[in-house]
Amino acid sequence: MKKSLILSLALILSVSVFAFNIRTAEIGIADSSGYYNIELDPLLSAAAETDYSDLRILKTSDNGKKEVPYFVRSETPVREIRSLECYELKENIAKDSLNQIIVYNPEKENIGHFYIELQKAEVRLKMSIRGSNDMKQWYIVKQQTDISNSVNMSGNEASLIFDFPKGNYRYYEITLINNQNSPLEVFRVGKINNSYIYGQYKEIHTGGFIQKETEDNVTVISFPGLDEMFRINKIEFSVNTAQSYMRDLLICNTGNTNRVWLKISSRKNNTFLLNNFPLGGTTSVSIENNDNPPLKITSVRAYALKRYLCAYLEKGETYSIEIDNSRYSFPDYDIRHFEEEIPSNLQILYTDNIKTIRYENEITYEEDTFPWSVVLWTVIIGVGGFLIFLCVKMAGKLSRETTDNNS
Repeated sequence: MKKSLILSLALILSVSVFAFNIRTAEIGIADSSGYYNIELDPLLSAAAETDYSDLRILKTSDNGKKEVPYFVRSETPVREIRSLECYELKENIAKDSLNQIIVYNPEKENIGHFYIELQKAEVRLKMSIRGSNDMKQWYIVKQQTDISNSVNMSGNEASLIFDFPKGNYRYYEITLINNQNSPLEVFRVGKINNSYIYGQYKEIHTGGFIQKETEDNVTVISFPGLDEMFRINKIEFSVNTAQSYMRDLLICNTGNTNRVWLKISSRKNNTFLLNNFPLGGTTSVSIENNDNPPLKITSVRAYALKRYLCAYLEKGETYSIEIDNSRYSFPDYDIRHFEEEIPSNLQILYTDNIKTIRYENEITYEEDTFPWSVVLWTVIIGVGGFLIFLCVKMAGKLSRETTDNNS
């Protein structure tokens, strides 16, 4: 019996130890050999470890599956960039010590500075600007100004930024005068755009939500339709009310293992950036209404930053992604040393046919033919007989002691 119990316990433990999930997905076919960005579906990110140590790219061939090196790329939530937008030049005359350039502004946009790139030269410069809408009648915009100290040197080129009163003429005439007998070589004229690029997000389908009000006037929102624990980077709340409001909002998971306090208000659009916050069926959103009427939440939308695997794929070959939770070590690929050198604007391939497989190791035991039941019953009968013997013996002893006392 003891051996049978041990075997049963071992079998139970073996299932708990050796049973795990594997999530797989197919990768789109590469039309040429080279590096690609493979966009990860949020279902894949949800199944993987936060560092993707259990994720592998596999190449399928007649000889089986072969591991393919990769590294992970993710969108940056907010990134500032500076770009040069060049204008069309209607004229670019260079004669003696004079450069005369006419810049075309077809949409009559408001302009307040020019960025000029030219050949590096050791000269003193003066600059003036006029504006016109027909290239016949010209109006002064900026009087002649010494700009020698505004020139920045880099490599074989020089650049300068010249500010002037903002206007929207269709044409601007730039006059550059230097202190030598020859003109400068002007390459281009443009404007610098400082802008922000916001990371690209993929929406998580939450399956709807349930809103309830507690006795202490707290609005509680839950997501019973979420079977996965997604890592989100943005969440949006829409509120249906004509009144002004500002209230504390708590997002947390069961046991408060992850929690974040936010402020929901009628002053803003109630969109919040998060750092891989886990959102799933055990997540709740609580809004402290205090003494105010409860808010009616009309929608909750969650998003995850797009993440990519960068890998070298061969034309026409079959590749797949496998996430195996039994893996515990992060792969050490040479490709990680070249992340900065491999271009980021690669062709994107997508994943498809996502599957989840519950894997269990098969354990075989030899059939136990020993007659354990006979042994068990023998032990039970023996123990029972011994107990009866003790009871009879003690009863006889008590009877004799009673007789002696009466005498």
